[in-house]
Amino acid sequence: MNDGLTRLLGRIGCKSAPRLLRLHISGVACGVMLLGLSACGIADHYLAQNRVEKSQDAYRKCLVENTASPTRCEALRQFYEQDRTAYQGR
Repeated sequence: MNDGLTRLLGRIGCKSAPRLLRLHISGVACGVMLLGLSACGIADHYLAQNRVEKSQDAYRKCLVENTASPTRCEALRQFYEQDRTAYQGR
């Protein structure tokens, strides 16, 4: 904590300044930490959603290119299903 600020607030008659300042600083720190954690969660959500969309697009493209033998796309279908299941299970 800033001792100079504490002394200044004490001079003008604010005796509870150190305690209030500590509470304010810890509250701001908690807020910043929670904001950071929620931003990580949002980013993870969009990354997972993007992964599902890309695997779905690859699977669909494979099906279009291999209409006569869709079994060639089995691995891509499995990747898509895994990504979709992981995304929905969040």
